[in-house]
Amino acid sequence: MGDPLDMADEEEPKVDERPIGEEELNAIVSALSKNRPVEVAYVDAHLVRSGRQVRVLVDSGNLVGDLVSKAFADSLGLQYKPDCRPIATASTEGQLMAIGECNPMQLKVKGLDQVFTVQPLVVEGLSREMNVGRDFLGRNKCALVFNTQGGELRVGGPATALLPRRPEAWGNLRQPGLPRGSKD
Repeated sequence: MGDPLDMADEEEPKVDERPIGEEELNAIVSALSKNRPVEVAYVDAHLVRSGRQVRVLVDSGNLVGDLVSKAFADSLGLQYKPDCRPIATASTEGQLMAIGECNPMQLKVKGLDQVFTVQPLVVEGLSREMNVGRDFLGRNKCALVFNTQGGELRVGGPATALLPRRPEAWGNLRQPGLPRGSKD
């Protein structure tokens, strides 16, 4: 190994500074995205009383409580008592507005035996039908567990796979209900 001061005179490696064309850039992005994990944060569930299916966003960053969109509440004909208050979000666009609170309702998550009770706030402009957060996770002793194949919602020992927002985004993730390590 030479003297570090002598190495200062060595030529630095050449860097290709030519602009990348759109086609080449798209090929690079496509290659990288194939190894990018799918964003999983949802569980399939149904409301016990109505039987209505819902894909629930399990949002550990939600510090407000159980939430439903006004559109979802209206589609179910849910009654709610008025309770207007701003809801803080991570968005820089501003706040959402809670307009009421529903009566408690029972929620059955696919793949789990337990029936959960939620009493969501009705939120104008909420982008998901139902969103449960840290209160739900704590109240029900749930844990979110992630690995390179996806994630799970665990309640004690039993677990159910976390899902992408849309089923077509499954890619290489383990399908729900299959043994660990399965891909098809």
